[in-house]
Amino acid sequence: MSEMDRRAKDLEAAKKETEKKLGEMEKRLQEEREKVLIATLRSQEEATLASRVEASLKEVQDKLRRDRR
Repeated sequence: MSEMDRRAKDLEAAKKETEKKLGEMEKRLQEEREKVLIATLRSQEEATLASRVEASLKEVQDKLRRDRR
């Protein structure tokens, strides 16, 4: 095997290894994006729930004030 052939083989192996690493990194990036999306959705759900609880508390307080009169 000539030096050129060995060099080409080494470059091809390096290319395949780099492509493999890139694929793994893309998979990890996608997983992290999904985690962020889930966390964002949970945060929005919690904010919505908190808003509903606040509105319910206000209604109860208003009702109590009216009933005292």
